Amino acid sequence: MIQINNLTKTYQTKGNAFTALRHIDLHIRCGESVAVMGRSGAGKTTLLNIIGCLDRFDEGEYLLDGESVFSLRDGKQSQVRNEKIGFVLQDFALLGHKTALFNVMLPMYFDKTPSSQMKKKALSALKQLGILDQSKKKVSQLSGGQKQRVAIARAIVKQPKVILADEPTGALDSTTGKSIMETLMGLNEQGITVVIVTHDEFVAGFCHRKIILSDGKVVSDPEH
Repeated sequence: MIQINNLTKTYQTKGNAFTALRHIDLHIRCGESVAVMGRSGAGKTTLLNIIGCLDRFDEGEYLLDGESVFSLRDGKQSQVRNEKIGFVLQDFALLGHKTALFNVMLPMYFDKTPSSQMKKKALSALKQLGILDQSKKKVSQLSGGQKQRVAIARAIVKQPKVILADEPTGALDSTTGKSIMETLMGLNEQGITVVIVTHDEFVAGFCHRKIILSDGKVVSDPEH
């Protein structure tokens, strides 16, 4: 499903070059749950952003479902990202002054989902995450765990094939974090591929596979 071959990414900053990823080879099968670990600066978030079609690379190849995403025109890339990938972030990335329902509906404003179906689909996602009763509350009124569940509901509302989560429990206490990981693994059991960037061994322990990056290289992967 996700196939990365000999991928390198270098950033240019004020005349200096910083290589964030070096000759990465990585294959993730449909339905896997994978934790990506490593110290700060190891390249974890850069890798996640490339998988999520948010960042480009300099050398190598990235195939999603057998398709070279970055050979597509920008509009088609955006379509692939919007249809196949859901994002869950540590800071939730929600609109605090809007309701939970509005936040979950938001991805559908940017595609051709009929307005008559938007609310129905968003309410269904909130119900799946166990927070249907919070749908009319503003996000600013919710707890950290509830906010993250809204973010996950938003990530799955369009039924993506992949969820990419960047430190999804980093802003939560341990009990709530455990609950969120159980939720993500429940989605994985339904067939959604889950890739999680984390520094937390406890979080990584929920995943089927753990990949470790160091200085932009894969230094540990049970598949190699």
